[in-house]
Amino acid sequence: MDNRVSRLALASAIGLTVGAVQSISVSAATGTTWWVTNQGVDSASCGTRGKPCRSISAAIEKAADGDVIEVGAGLYGDLDGDGAFTSPGEEHYSTDNDGRSCIVCIRKAIKVLSLHGADDTIISAGSGQNVDYVVGIISSGVTLGTDGGGFTVSGGARAGVHVGFISQNDKIIGNTARGNTGAGFDLEVVDESAPPFPVPYSQYTFDGNTATGNATGFNVSHDETHTIPERVLFTGNVAIGNANYGFGLSGIGFQLQFIGNVANNNGAGLYIGGDRYEIRNSSIMGNRGPGILINGRIGGSGLMITGNSIIGNQGAGVYVLPDAQGNTIRNNNIYGNGGVGTAFTSPVVGNTLNCGIVNTGFDLASPEAIIATNNYWGSASGPGADPADNAGKGCDFNQGTTVVKPFATTAYGISP
Repeated sequence: MDNRVSRLALASAIGLTVGAVQSISVSAATGTTWWVTNQGVDSASCGTRGKPCRSISAAIEKAADGDVIEVGAGLYGDLDGDGAFTSPGEEHYSTDNDGRSCIVCIRKAIKVLSLHGADDTIISAGSGQNVDYVVGIISSGVTLGTDGGGFTVSGGARAGVHVGFISQNDKIIGNTARGNTGAGFDLEVVDESAPPFPVPYSQYTFDGNTATGNATGFNVSHDETHTIPERVLFTGNVAIGNANYGFGLSGIGFQLQFIGNVANNNGAGLYIGGDRYEIRNSSIMGNRGPGILINGRIGGSGLMITGNSIIGNQGAGVYVLPDAQGNTIRNNNIYGNGGVGTAFTSPVVGNTLNCGIVNTGFDLASPEAIIATNNYWGSASGPGADPADNAGKGCDFNQGTTVVKPFATTAYGISP
């Protein structure tokens, strides 16, 4: 976590490097490699290493499926700050299949990689919020960034990076989203296939990205009501200082694995509005509301929440809204939380309880208990009064039952 936070601190003082391109190693290309730098010029013949394009859009328009675009350090997008995207070298304003605007619009199965990393390679829609998505991914098989080879994306009205329409098997790696009015990263999973659904799984991968200073750091939504073979994989991402949620995870009919991520100093760490998600080995600390908010009204059942550190949040460590069923919260550190409600205060819980888990109960005839065994609550004697967090009796309401015994008597290691 320290290394990621250090990189985030460096991003606040970005220098725009416009010197000679120095290549980093990238995956072997199966097609043509196209070159983009700040000293390039958009033209009919640009895109070679000796004659690079100025805009990423110009290279995308030349590329074919399987090609790679390598982008040098500097600024891309709104170069003169007028919000028009008509000046030489600026990205090409366009719209996606739903009529929403983007300036780097990817409609081909290509890789778009930076040569110097996210700190030095910026795609900005400017400050006018005239663009829905700074980067709009509308194709399957797209890779945006790599470890050490991503982008900083800012100025989107809806999102910095949006993956949507009917795209599949896209990878978003090593990028930073900062200062977007909506989400930093937004995945809108839409499946329009008919049964039998395709096998193997289609997978969306978000790995090693950072979201800071957005409304929501990372957002996932899904529109299907049946089980389809799709997986969303979040690994090694950081959400810090976002106004609403660090991670907003919602929708049904797909698998979601959330492993080794960090949510810190957001309005709430995680919002969960779907079923059967796996949340493990992550750090959810110091958020201004709950660490994890589970919305049982629209999902939030069958969750596996294991091996996390849910520490020092101003709200409850885990706040469960009514009708969430069959959840397991096990082998976590849950302590130092304030026990405040869903939005910093709650008429149900008030502001005086130190609840590690708030179980607001059920409107259902046959409620199921939350299994919260083998957690460390901040004291060898288990959940209860400070310095421990409480859970079960005193934090269960409206037929809610939380099973807390046996409990861990020593803290687990914090990772990441």
